[in-house]
Amino acid sequence: MRLIYGTGNPAKLSAMQKRLSGFDLEIVGLKDLEIEIPEVPETGSSPLENANLKAVAYYKLLMEPVFSCDSGLYFDQVPEEVQPGIHVRNINGRTFTDDEMIEYYSGLAKEYGDLTARYRNAICLIVDDQHIYQAMEEYGQ
Repeated sequence: MRLIYGTGNPAKLSAMQKRLSGFDLEIVGLKDLEIEIPEVPETGSSPLENANLKAVAYYKLLMEPVFSCDSGLYFDQVPEEVQPGIHVRNINGRTFTDDEMIEYYSGLAKEYGDLTARYRNAICLIVDDQHIYQAMEEYGQ
């Protein structure tokens, strides 16, 4: 079975192909397709909403099984309104450089103490119009 992975990132595609190598699946990335794929705006408020937006858009365009993933960064000891979530690099409407990110997150660590953080990962799989599956790791796992 051919399964489209809704990503243009070759490293993510390669990693997923290796993880699923024991299954009877051909994992194909968006850049492997011979058509132009429009970028899907990630306007959701959670990793699950963004994974769903991308999977639905790619499924409607391609009409074949597709899955998409998204993730967000969450700190255990930080209030919800300060959580980076899906906006790890884009904070207050601005895209940060690597150095700016280090400075910003170092500031959070100074303000809130010894931080622990984790990514929440989400996936949406659409096999056909009747078979749509989605899941997201719960906060704190």
